[in-house]
Amino acid sequence: MYKRMKNVVAAVVLCASLIALPVSASEPPEAENGGIQLMSVDTRKNTVTLSISKGKAVCGTKVIARSSKLIKVNMYLQKYLSGKWKTIESWSGSKTGVSYSLSKTVTVSKGKYRVNLLSGK
Repeated sequence: MYKRMKNVVAAVVLCASLIALPVSASEPPEAENGGIQLMSVDTRKNTVTLSISKGKAVCGTKVIARSSKLIKVNMYLQKYLSGKWKTIESWSGSKTGVSYSLSKTVTVSKGKYRVNLLSGK
């Protein structure tokens, strides 16, 4: 009986914690680790690039869908500030087809940067 009650309590706690998870479709999650993160829906291939030279950051992405459809892309340039990733620039675009490319150049100061991508149909 004790084991059964313990399993029921564990299941309730697990369900409650899953329901309480935040979900965001407009801003990428603020992760503690650096680098490039891809978040996509129904795509075959995503490529993200970040190049920084002489105070200029070139952010780019190419999304390839599984079939011809409306492709929506949100690209975020983030800088690591005070122990957290902060979005400093964001761009969005869309196109109907099997692929979509987006490239933007922005002036940046010294620091640690990454690009996040949200894409989907």
